[in-house]
Amino acid sequence: MVGLPAALDTADLVITGEGRLDGQSAAGKVVSVVAELARGGGVPVAALAGSVAGPLDDLHALGLTAAFSLADGPRTLDELIGSAAPLLADLAEQVVRLRTSLTRPAPFRPVPRTTVRAAPPGGPARPPPGKSTSRSPMTTTGPFLMLALAASIGLIILLSGRFKLHPFLAIVLATFAFGLAAMGIGAAAGSDEPYVADLGGTIAEGFGSILASIGLVIIFGTIIGKVLERTGAAVTLADAVLKVVGKRHPAIAMSLIGWVVSIPVFCDSGYVVLSPLQRSIARKTGKNPVVLGTALATGLYASHTFVPPTPGPIAAAGNVGIGSDGLIWVILFGIPVSLVATIAGLAWALRRTAHLETALPQAEQTFEEYKAQFDRIPGLGRAVAPIVVPILLMAIGSVASFPSGDGTLVGGAAGDVLADLGAPVNALLIGVLLALALLPTRRDAEVLTTWVGEGLADSAVILVITGAGGAFGAVIKSTPIADYIKTLIGDGSAIAGPVALLVLFALAALLKTAQGSSTAALIITSTLAQPLLPALGLDGTMGAVPIGQVLAVMAIGAGAMVVSHVNDSYFWVVTQFSGMNVSTAYRAQTAATLVQGVTSIVFVLVLGVILL
Repeated sequence: MVGLPAALDTADLVITGEGRLDGQSAAGKVVSVVAELARGGGVPVAALAGSVAGPLDDLHALGLTAAFSLADGPRTLDELIGSAAPLLADLAEQVVRLRTSLTRPAPFRPVPRTTVRAAPPGGPARPPPGKSTSRSPMTTTGPFLMLALAASIGLIILLSGRFKLHPFLAIVLATFAFGLAAMGIGAAAGSDEPYVADLGGTIAEGFGSILASIGLVIIFGTIIGKVLERTGAAVTLADAVLKVVGKRHPAIAMSLIGWVVSIPVFCDSGYVVLSPLQRSIARKTGKNPVVLGTALATGLYASHTFVPPTPGPIAAAGNVGIGSDGLIWVILFGIPVSLVATIAGLAWALRRTAHLETALPQAEQTFEEYKAQFDRIPGLGRAVAPIVVPILLMAIGSVASFPSGDGTLVGGAAGDVLADLGAPVNALLIGVLLALALLPTRRDAEVLTTWVGEGLADSAVILVITGAGGAFGAVIKSTPIADYIKTLIGDGSAIAGPVALLVLFALAALLKTAQGSSTAALIITSTLAQPLLPALGLDGTMGAVPIGQVLAVMAIGAGAMVVSHVNDSYFWVVTQFSGMNVSTAYRAQTAATLVQGVTSIVFVLVLGVILL
């Protein structure tokens, strides 16, 4: 600090910084000392950091004027190092804009990357020459941007729910509508730069970037699920769980079977595959088919919305900025959250559906007869390998990459190999190879082409919706709407941290209930959430765990369960294969999904209070 007080006499702006700027930075660190000295001289202070995590009230009080984060979003260390030059250039441009704004009457428009851009309480002791005290353009344009965003969400719900338009087209049309509205709002406010400079380019870039990060992961996961379904491996998994639990607890068995099978297999496909087992067990044990059908449906539904490699949670994780190396944390948190949801669904099935009646079809195929359709059902080890091996590889890769001293927990060539094998794309490709090993010995064209083609067809729908969601998010991020939300929330606001998880839950629940698809609700909500995570206090980390983003995915998944009713294809799969009429299904399936979603978000909120 030698010479700083004298230098302040002629300085217009002081630049300081540190690796991570957070609430502890005010406790005697360099930034706090510089800010306090500069405040005494009436000079504004800008802090540069690798990452910024609020609240920064104490630093503001000491004299910090603005804080800039090098990262333009959640990124890994390797990604930041590889993009250091353009990120630093962009950061320098932001500082220049700040310097210019302090010497001209017209206030500048905050760029979205800035984590904090607020004057300290009371303002600088000596206002810079020429500094205007008029309201920022964000004060007037922010509410209109919020209205435009709300209208675009409403448009998605209207087009996909009321007019039955495919979610992909609904999202794309809403994206264009929001982009055009934002451009008009910015122009009307006299913004120096357009809020969306290149709408078409932004949409294309957002569409491509999200698919580049998780596209292959979704494809590989879908192919694994299709092969397990068509080869009878899902039946093997069901048999194994049934043997462990025993036929004396058929509802528990069906719930656990559903939970296991739906990790790689879509819940509706899983229900079709396992419905013969459910019916035959109901016949053998005398248990009410509605109880068993609801237990199976809720078990399938839980892992479908929380646990990768099911495409929905994979897409949501990518949308909120979790890199491929962080996907294992979504799995590890998704497992306990989904088990809580499974238990909630099972409890509802046992306590609230035993009195309900069903009409099963006259001609019943036993589970043994269903199994006889397969030439050769694989053994348990081969059946679980495509699921378990990729998860183990991802877990080992993440552990090997943990920071330790100046390097990682497992260094050298061995660490590099484990990290590469644990990358989700590589791990799931190995899972695909293990799944292909389940194919019949005589592999004709139908086996080699049709089954894999069906998996690709299933994944295509998820891919285009995910890409459209990425495009929507890119357009949102190109506007200053996140900065406006920060001004509404402010440091220490109640709408942050755990409470923000409840907001994400509510939005996902609204989308799910309105348009029916849990996967679409996961994708759309996570797209909307990503630019707002810092403002909502959900960008924090816990060591190597991106805990804020992971809990955001869990909250969105909980909302995507509420509720399954007549606009959801899964609702009709459950009713048709369980012999329920619509009224019975509402009291069993629909009510159970509501209980699952509410129970899950309560559990996620508890985790948020503890971990955020």
